[in-house]
Amino acid sequence: MDRRSFLLAFSAALIANPSFGQDSTQSRTDGNWWKGLNVLAKAGYVIGYADGSAKADASWASGLCRKQVPAKYMTAVQKGNDYSGITIGQYVDGVDQFYKDFRNTRILATDAMMIVKMQISGVSQKEIDDDLQTIRQTALDPRY
Repeated sequence: MDRRSFLLAFSAALIANPSFGQDSTQSRTDGNWWKGLNVLAKAGYVIGYADGSAKADASWASGLCRKQVPAKYMTAVQKGNDYSGITIGQYVDGVDQFYKDFRNTRILATDAMMIVKMQISGVSQKEIDDDLQTIRQTALDPRY
């Protein structure tokens, strides 16, 4: 199914049922939340995440944020927002796999997406492990 067909089907499902794929008692978008979603809702989340990242990248490119962020970070952020060659299915499968590890349950979906993107993009396992350990420690904080 191409992206346009998927988006049309997804939109129709949302119109038919606004709470589609969501557990109204779950307010944190962490592993428990993710596991409660159906595959269409997971794919919709991935699309929204990627589109939001692309919009952020466009803001960087246009210079809207340049005065607020040091220039040395701009290249890294723009590289991090490159989703070419990665499918929605890869992300959904990757996040599903990520949350199979009980140590990752409290980690927010946005952070899970970052780790999965690093894995897909071929970042070194040491760098991934270092970042994941930091995120796991952060996730223990009740304010996270």
